[in-house]
Amino acid sequence: MKKIFKVLVNVLALCLGVFAAFTMTACKDIKTVEVKLSIYNYTDNAFEEKTLTVDLYRHLAPKTVDNVLSAIKDGYYDGAVAYKNEGANYISLGEFKADGDSIVKQADRPTVEGEFKANGVDGSNLSNKKGYVGLWRSYTKDGGSFTVSDSARNSGTAVWYMPTATKADMDGYFAVFGKFDLDSTANSEAFTMMQTVLTGSNYDSYEVFYTGESKDALTVHVIKTSELEIDENYDEAAGTYGGETIYEAKGSDLASFDKHTVYMPKVENGAFAIVVKSVKIK
Repeated sequence: MKKIFKVLVNVLALCLGVFAAFTMTACKDIKTVEVKLSIYNYTDNAFEEKTLTVDLYRHLAPKTVDNVLSAIKDGYYDGAVAYKNEGANYISLGEFKADGDSIVKQADRPTVEGEFKANGVDGSNLSNKKGYVGLWRSYTKDGGSFTVSDSARNSGTAVWYMPTATKADMDGYFAVFGKFDLDSTANSEAFTMMQTVLTGSNYDSYEVFYTGESKDALTVHVIKTSELEIDENYDEAAGTYGGETIYEAKGSDLASFDKHTVYMPKVENGAFAIVVKSVKIK
């Protein structure tokens, strides 16, 4: 009888273990998306279709992921051009779109609460390193920390940033909500090609700035740096363009309204060297 009881106890323990493992797995709400990209191969001088498969960790950052999924369904990323902010070691995606042979800034998406430790939210505090995806937001860096107003911490929309190297100083200050497996040949090739396009002499420099008298009535300018420098309507010293004063964020205003430089892919064979063709939710 004792032997039978012992066997039953062991079976029950095994069943409970399997149930616990299943429950833990089920609690991980992971959404997988496929980012279809058209990337120029500078070695072969031809475009290639590449796919970046990304897992979005909704169980870690539900509001962030829901914002991104909503943007995907609305076609926000279709036609988006990957880019780098000046001096940055991450690639961004979502804010700018190809319009013929020009770059335009997309309309802003709804903002979302910053799901990270510095914002007092028990959300995603994954590390900022290669292979991970975070949600970009406005910020000003003060004293080595991203200590800014609540409005900036909750200013993220649907713009991705993907580190090309470890950025430990951003850990806990941005919502890292996804990951793509770099052990996957397809992912590795796609991301490596994206980095190649945005290095060396393969990109063009653009200036992004705003004109207007208030944040509610701003005009966005995305102009190639080389063209802006010879434009008679632009006076960098006076901070004017077309007779209007360039708006510059002050104090707790969002730093995204400051004039800044971004590196965009060049136009090759009639198309920008990195363009998102579509994003599919699997």
